[in-house]
Amino acid sequence: MKILFVCTGNLCRSPMAEGIAKDLIRKTYPELAREVKISSCGTSAYPGEPPTAEALLVMRERGIDISAHRARALGDVSIDSLMVAMEEGHLRRIAQTFEPSFKQSAVLLLKLAEAARVGRKRGKQIVGGSPLERLNSALEIYRELERNSDWESKEPYSVTDPMGMPKGVYEEVAKVLETAIGEIFSYISGTP
Repeated sequence: MKILFVCTGNLCRSPMAEGIAKDLIRKTYPELAREVKISSCGTSAYPGEPPTAEALLVMRERGIDISAHRARALGDVSIDSLMVAMEEGHLRRIAQTFEPSFKQSAVLLLKLAEAARVGRKRGKQIVGGSPLERLNSALEIYRELERNSDWESKEPYSVTDPMGMPKGVYEEVAKVLETAIGEIFSYISGTP
């Protein structure tokens, strides 16, 4: 299974999410290493650009090296991935870039994390089976919550764009990403 994190420029949020996810698999969920492939791109990326200095620093302080990352544009990626967007605008760009039916393979990060939490509360987490089956379970809950407008918060489910902001904002974004990605990976790993 492939997971593609999507932000605007592929310079801060999505490369940070990619780095956090890869680090989490390496350190906490090594059983997912053969099953889950992680990458990132941007809806308005300039291909080849490195991450922002602040993103590099905040990740380095967490022991995560994203210095080899180079921005990729949304239109340059394979569409066989689950696209995990940072904000609603990214979902709209995904739908514009690819056929509208592909939107079913695009979700908001913070909503997917909530779907994983809801699944765990409802006892719907699949302990057996493959990571793909467990991810599909979380996606079913996501779609149900979306259909019924039954999300816990009425606030936008957006990860703040830290571009041009001080390092403290990048640190807050990193914490949000760590929490959300941790909830999702815990669910798809089958960890009770």
